[in-house]
Amino acid sequence: MFFKKDNTLDLLNVEDGNLRNYKNFINNPNQNKEDLQAFEKQVEEKHKRLEEIEKTKQELLKNHEPQTVENQKIKIERSKEKAENKKQYKNDDFEYATFLDRFLATMMDILIVIVPISIAEAIAMMLNKSIINNIFFEWVLPIFITIIFWMKLGGTPGKLIMKMYVVDENTGEYLTATQSFIRYIGYFVSTICAFMGFIWIAFDDKKQAWHDKIAGTVVIRKKVEKVRFS
Repeated sequence: MFFKKDNTLDLLNVEDGNLRNYKNFINNPNQNKEDLQAFEKQVEEKHKRLEEIEKTKQELLKNHEPQTVENQKIKIERSKEKAENKKQYKNDDFEYATFLDRFLATMMDILIVIVPISIAEAIAMMLNKSIINNIFFEWVLPIFITIIFWMKLGGTPGKLIMKMYVVDENTGEYLTATQSFIRYIGYFVSTICAFMGFIWIAFDDKKQAWHDKIAGTVVIRKKVEKVRFS
């Protein structure tokens, strides 16, 4: 081709409305057929690239959420909902659960959780006496159920029935997985010395058992509203 490079770039600006140069190039009698075909091929390739760019642009605009005032309000509301879903109990609404409260909750847990697990274990052992079944029902399953209840609901069924919750002693939030596991292991510490770790609840200012102190947790309950007769 015998036209200059900068002139070629100018001629290729067909999409910008510069059609006059394009027409002059086609109508020029000095241009041979090969040059004209090469030029048209360049123009066609450039149009294809432009179509691809436009298509990509439309897809990006379709997926992009404009930052309007309404969208900002929706984001704020979502943030508020997320904050509300993060369980955190306030001082004014709760008090430390007493030794008697926790004892009654434990009795309920035995009936609701431990007894069914023991029945399931007995049936499993009748069908297949295996140490794996023994380990699963006596260790794995109780630990798993207890930790899940602490993390997701704030307490085992007995405590929840009595409106009691196991929370972090500093933040009032539900326990983390690590904190829950440490607390469960702490049960053995509270039990090994003639259950002194549990009896300690009756004398502690925060009503903490030894396993509570180890894990940094407290057990709280909703304050009982006093009835006043006129």
